[in-house]
Amino acid sequence: MAVDIIQNYLFMFTIRGTYFNLNRKREGFLLSPSHLLHFYTTVIRPVLEYASPLWHPTLTKSQTEHLEAVQRRALKIIFCYSSSTSYLTTLELAGILSLQARRVDLSKRFLETFVNLITVYTIFSHPRVTQL
Repeated sequence: MAVDIIQNYLFMFTIRGTYFNLNRKREGFLLSPSHLLHFYTTVIRPVLEYASPLWHPTLTKSQTEHLEAVQRRALKIIFCYSSSTSYLTTLELAGILSLQARRVDLSKRFLETFVNLITVYTIFSHPRVTQL
């Protein structure tokens, strides 16, 4: 129960923070969409994906939709798209993946790295043979 409260708080904080940061950047300076996209992918998206290989399998559909809503809103602000533009079209034009697809990819890469580390550890950690 406490985990759900914390997750909901983080989702709402991230959604509000994304909107505030991108609008402030856009209004304060005349930044191009490519600069704002770079800001989003280097500052905001890592917060949305932090430690995702650990918590990704436990996300509910509602939580997944909340996370995608953050990215959808950010892309709408960055590129000034209307609400009639589909999210998939926006992702293609921006040249990025959905957060769901990125979490799956990050989880696969995490697992591959973990398996490789175990393999290397197993190869180089042979028990010592003692002579009597």
